[in-house]
Amino acid sequence: MQGNEVQAENNLLTHISRIVTLSNKKGLSDDFFAEAEEHLEAVGEKLRVSPVQAVLFSHYLGNFGDYSITSADIAAAIHCDKIEMIRYLDDIDCLEQKRLIYRCRKEGSFFEQRRKGKEGAVYGVPADVVAAIRQNRGYEVPRMENLSTAKLFEVLEELFSKRKYDEVSFYNFMSEIRSLFDQNPTLMFVQTINDFRLPDENLALLLFFCNALINNDEKTISGTDFNGVYERRSEANSVKRSLRDSTNPLIKLELVENECRDGLRDTECFRLTEKAKTELLSELELPAQQAKYRKGLIEYKSIAKKTLFYNKREAEAIRRLTGLLHPAPFNKVRTRLAKSGMRTGFACLFSGAPGTGKTETVYQIARATKRPICMVSIAQTKSKWFGESEQKIKGIFDRYRMMVKESRSLKQPVPILLFNEADAVIGKRRQLDDVRCSPGQTENAIQNIILQEMENLDGILIATTNLTNNMDNAFERRFLYKIEFEKPCQAAREAIWKTMLPGLSAEETCELASRYDFSGGQIENISRKRAVDAVLGGEEPSFDMMLTYCSEERKSKQLIRIGFGV
Repeated sequence: MQGNEVQAENNLLTHISRIVTLSNKKGLSDDFFAEAEEHLEAVGEKLRVSPVQAVLFSHYLGNFGDYSITSADIAAAIHCDKIEMIRYLDDIDCLEQKRLIYRCRKEGSFFEQRRKGKEGAVYGVPADVVAAIRQNRGYEVPRMENLSTAKLFEVLEELFSKRKYDEVSFYNFMSEIRSLFDQNPTLMFVQTINDFRLPDENLALLLFFCNALINNDEKTISGTDFNGVYERRSEANSVKRSLRDSTNPLIKLELVENECRDGLRDTECFRLTEKAKTELLSELELPAQQAKYRKGLIEYKSIAKKTLFYNKREAEAIRRLTGLLHPAPFNKVRTRLAKSGMRTGFACLFSGAPGTGKTETVYQIARATKRPICMVSIAQTKSKWFGESEQKIKGIFDRYRMMVKESRSLKQPVPILLFNEADAVIGKRRQLDDVRCSPGQTENAIQNIILQEMENLDGILIATTNLTNNMDNAFERRFLYKIEFEKPCQAAREAIWKTMLPGLSAEETCELASRYDFSGGQIENISRKRAVDAVLGGEEPSFDMMLTYCSEERKSKQLIRIGFGV
């Protein structure tokens, strides 16, 4: 046999042609499988399909260029009635999942089925599969790895278009979605979606909302639009009912809400919530979106280096905490906690008298660990409108979650969420009176939100407070690290005086440190006052003047304590 003839005999198209010819004559009988064994093995090896799937595919390909083929056509070709054909439906689904065949558009299917007088799904063979077989090679589904979020949404748009026109079954549609996500696990969008752990029908719906907004600029979705997502109309109606009565997980997770028109809730139209847009779609607006959410952050590079002095106990605790919050050990500890099923967030409480360096310590830890700070102003969360304060607190944590995920996706250290002077929100919860919408009810609601968020924290929260005696027990147990800042001892005070005023003699430094039990903040106040007077007077104030400053500072603190005691 000549070389060209041998090549022709081993050609994939030749094997497929022989399978069609033999099965047309003998059906799927034992004689057929015996005689066609060589051809079935060749096709099966190239396309990674079973012998039955090789037969079915060969017949689908045999109709290439003609009208698309239905299951009834296949049944007639292999001498099999429609009832027997049911046993091969799983094989047809497998061919579709491998993308060796595809469902034709509904419009084409309708007219084609009318012309042929047959029922059932109508299939064709994709052009790229035909091209692979012509080149005598198997077909591999293209990999979709290392996509950007924007590119991923281009693929989603194509998949939803196929689903709309029934070119892919819902089952295979979701298989492709899962495969797409598995190949792009580092995208923040994919990570967030996976964290919700949604069943297929709700995952498809959430992606439908996201795709409609990103690719088609459709902010509002009507319930009738769901028909193009699901296999059966009854499934779409079931989803619509769950959205209307707020039992759908997307409603409970605050990802989807009703459209509101003129202050009225439209129970037939739905949209993504602001929370969903923030958590899911922020990557698609980079770098503008990054700038939006990094706005207000205190970047570690902007923090001036400052030497702080502590008593021995605080110094050791701060040293250990700073070491832990460096990115490498922090990530290692998080991984170990996650494997053990423990919470991975770190909540820390810095307590102590004013001026003992609590806030400045947070700044210096951020600088040392190269982490930005997201500062929370408690005063800005208060509102006169009922329910708005709770929304603002929730918004703070929603924004922080987005920052954490964005930082991890960019392989950057996560920010520190700083609740400075948090006395107002971590104190004991108030006993409620009978007055509806009372301040106590609002404060308790805010505290409950913070407690829940701390429970689910996946980042770093540090709260500072001057008062710990009034702290609610529920807050106390949620702080993993608690560091109390005491007034500096004499040795620490001497070091602070020497750093602030290096012109003082050793004797003067020792006298000030021993006579006045000041905090670092008080010593800084005195140093600033001395600097101001030096500029105004044109000469450095004397040591006697320094003693006067100290006496005034001590009196001012005594007056403040008296005022609070009234």
